[in-house]
Amino acid sequence: MEPAPAVVTVPEAEAVAEEPRETVLEPVPALVPPAELPPLVAEEPTADHGPDPIEEIPVVPMVETEGPLDLDPPVVDEPEPAVAAPIPAIPPVYEPPAQPEFSWAEPAPPVRATPAWPDPTPSAPIPTVLVPAPAEAAEARRIVALLAPIAAFDVSVQAVEGVTVYAMASPTVAHETAVAVAGLALPLFTDRRPPWPVDQITLRGPETAVVLTPLGGPGDRGPVLAAAAPRGGALALLEILCRRAVADRARRPAVPAHDVISPGSPNLAPAAVSSRVEALTRSLTAFGDVTASVMRDAESEAVLYFFLPTGDDVPAVGAFAQDLHAVMRKAAGSGAVFRTAILRSGDTLLVIQPEEIGHGRSIVIVAGGSVTRPGLAYRQVERAAATLMSA
Repeated sequence: MEPAPAVVTVPEAEAVAEEPRETVLEPVPALVPPAELPPLVAEEPTADHGPDPIEEIPVVPMVETEGPLDLDPPVVDEPEPAVAAPIPAIPPVYEPPAQPEFSWAEPAPPVRATPAWPDPTPSAPIPTVLVPAPAEAAEARRIVALLAPIAAFDVSVQAVEGVTVYAMASPTVAHETAVAVAGLALPLFTDRRPPWPVDQITLRGPETAVVLTPLGGPGDRGPVLAAAAPRGGALALLEILCRRAVADRARRPAVPAHDVISPGSPNLAPAAVSSRVEALTRSLTAFGDVTASVMRDAESEAVLYFFLPTGDDVPAVGAFAQDLHAVMRKAAGSGAVFRTAILRSGDTLLVIQPEEIGHGRSIVIVAGGSVTRPGLAYRQVERAAATLMSA
């Protein structure tokens, strides 16, 4: 008989591990069939229908092609959008305007246009419009026809201090310009002041030129032709045509120089000639051989530089230059500015160009001689004036 195993008793406080517990499965309750539900009732459709059903995309079987694939996108001819024809606007019903009520007033007195040339200075003679006699009207028509190659001149016949003046003006120049300048320069023709018989005097300005041509003998107070035109290339032709206007008239006899030389001005006194002024004689080749002289005006403090042929009466030429300079100053006071005056007597050309140097002082360049190239003579005088002003 086997001995019984020894039983070891472990106190409960010293138990190390908890005895395993058996998992007790609770019994599953029996399935009970659900009670019958109440029948479903379709609800009223609402505004939100949810997403539209997706249409099935048919699947096209792939077909093998023999040639290469054309990968360019096909060109689709889109039809042009139809443009609706505009609906024509229905015009409003025409209503005839009411007839205006006219009030016939008494006719106003005629208004005379204001001339571009102001009234001449008080010292200048006032011209008077003449009703031309048949002979004067025929003479005016002849001169207008002679000047036709230049422009269609406006003509008037006026009396200035008893002298008949044929005033001609191109369309771009005020007609009063020719009349006023002729009135200011008339004593130069009638008082026998120039040192030579005067065939023509031309006043040249920046924009306008006036050509004065006596139609009678020197000092006989005969008619004078005054033509005003814009300064330009036609000025030389205008001077030629104005001198040609004298050809049909009785040509006045040549007057000896000693019969028309006026006494010199008492205000002019000789002055010394500097080497700089003497050197300018070599630059004035268009006038031929000239000699330099200087005179000073004691009244106006103007200095006159003369470049004239040897033997010319410098005081007489100086007095005439003073008179012509006074005409240019009066014309400037009336609104017409002239910078150069030219006296023509046969082949002799006398150029007078005054220059203001400030403080009431001025210089006057007087150059003369037998000139065949007037354009060159004008340019040489301008250069000589610039040299003297810079001194």
